Amino acid sequence: MGFRRLEHFNQALLAKIGWRILEEPQSLIAQVYKGKYFPSGTFLTAQARSCPSWGWQSILFGHQLLESGLRWQIGNCQKAPLLTSSWIPQQHPLHPVYNPCVVPDGEGLKVEEVIQQGEGRWDDKKLSQWFDPVTCKAIKTIPLSRQNIEDKLIWHPTSDGIFTVKSSYYVAVNLDRQNGRWRALASWMDKPELEADIPPKLRVFVWQVLHRILPTTEALREKKVDVVPRCPVCWEALETLEHMFLECPVARALWDHSRLAHLGEDLPRHTFPLFLKKLLAVVHSPALVMSVVAVLWRIWRSRNWVVFEGKQFGIPALMRQFHQQVQEWLSLPRDQTDQLAPPGPYRNI
Repeated sequence: MGFRRLEHFNQALLAKIGWRILEEPQSLIAQVYKGKYFPSGTFLTAQARSCPSWGWQSILFGHQLLESGLRWQIGNCQKAPLLTSSWIPQQHPLHPVYNPCVVPDGEGLKVEEVIQQGEGRWDDKKLSQWFDPVTCKAIKTIPLSRQNIEDKLIWHPTSDGIFTVKSSYYVAVNLDRQNGRWRALASWMDKPELEADIPPKLRVFVWQVLHRILPTTEALREKKVDVVPRCPVCWEALETLEHMFLECPVARALWDHSRLAHLGEDLPRHTFPLFLKKLLAVVHSPALVMSVVAVLWRIWRSRNWVVFEGKQFGIPALMRQFHQQVQEWLSLPRDQTDQLAPPGPYRNI
């Protein structure tokens, strides 16, 4: 009926005050709060400190919302932090995904570190070494200014970069919905339907499959993303969950070679989440549960290698990876499965 959620609307109004402090640092309100709460820093790094006033606590509540929608607009690349800020417009989240083993340690790095000085273009060598392929591709689409225009903070949800209460209200609503999903996920992970102690990243993966939120081409098309609807692995059909995990030639080969295909012969296959839920209900051995999840994970990983890296592994190589993964999980003590880090060398901050 158009009624606003008062808490979100109040937070949007408070975020507007924070936007004014950012945009008008010489205003009276900005000078007063800077002198008391962040004399040697900036509004974005300000903290509550000891005995904060009611007004400052309220502004910090709006600060949380404001921070989620701010993005650096790239100019001369001298002010925007390289690793600790949002500055990539084509990617969500807008932070770069980087390799901490290669990138020099230091929070003071600016975007100019990945620019070829004097040539006005991105340093392809550093980009490929420091960041993951998706981040590299997104960075290269950002045009570089030939004029000495400073980087500046803009409001990403609007097309002109200007903060509005209306747009910030919808950002607050969406963030609340996302937090609700993660609370539901945490609750599901605390009382999992799986009898085996698989690593958390795989529990998240299974939860995504059961809720049909994996970014298949079918799901992306429903979100109005312009992608080719065909399966990127076989190009034989629309990439749905049912096709990717059951009907694709690579998926069928992995199920057959892993000797798990017989487990789901009598289960309904028209809806894959239902198929998976019933399959997990009839599998009682922890080793079998891990094997089922490992097959699904290997199918998903092989699909992503094709999409993002242009690599396609043969079935023998995928089976070696499958067996190695299952043995690794089975060899872990129970109290270590919750301490596994996300896969790969890249870190998303």
